[in-house]
Amino acid sequence: STFSLEKSVCNHGLFMMAPNLWIPSIETLKRPLRLADSITCVIVSISHLPNRTFLIVKVHDTQLVSSQDQQAILVCIDHALLYIPQVARMLRISERDERSLRDFQVHAAAKERGFGRIFRSPSLFKERIEEKTSIIIPGNTNKCANASSNFQLSNSRVQSMGNFPSPRELASLDKDFLNECCIGYRIRNIVKLAKDVESGRLNLNKFEEAIDAASYENVLSRLKKIKGLGTFACANVLMCIGFYQMVPIDTETFRH
Repeated sequence: STFSLEKSVCNHGLFMMAPNLWIPSIETLKRPLRLADSITCVIVSISHLPNRTFLIVKVHDTQLVSSQDQQAILVCIDHALLYIPQVARMLRISERDERSLRDFQVHAAAKERGFGRIFRSPSLFKERIEEKTSIIIPGNTNKCANASSNFQLSNSRVQSMGNFPSPRELASLDKDFLNECCIGYRIRNIVKLAKDVESGRLNLNKFEEAIDAASYENVLSRLKKIKGLGTFACANVLMCIGFYQMVPIDTETFRH
């Protein structure tokens, strides 16, 4: 395998943003993730021992994990690699990701330095909100994630780290609370997106079902219909999904 936890996490600034916590001394990623009900959050630590073909996933402060939650947390791949579905998405652990990585690493220097895996969020919904907030106003996602912990503490087992709000949670928050996140005029678009996802009018899973050249144009067209996502934001979301045909370039990139 070409997998390296450190290189899979620490390849761009997302790993430094809440609620991600990278602990370099022990090369471990710690953050809250959701259980099967998509509401309850638990703190999870992910580590990778050298020369091993599996990840170590530890769920903190939980005495008993139900069979349903176990199904949501642990899945077996090739009878060896255990991972949380959200973790698999963040770290790009799949046969498709491995193929993309090998295609990218045709350049010897890229292969030697371990380039190819782009760390991403555990859900496409979070990435879409980030495109509306943190990329344009750095740091806002941190504040929103931390502020959302006040709302989530009564609904989760997370006592020390706030998690990014789910579509259901965002859709139910009032405007005054969201104003504390300093998101500004984007609040209306964000709440609409959350309500569309929660109601089923927008199925985000459909965007990630097929990652091939034939589906690229279709996904791009559907992304552009979401209010608040421009060309640059769409390119970032496409890259997170697994489409690399469109390079994310904004006016700041051109300026430099």
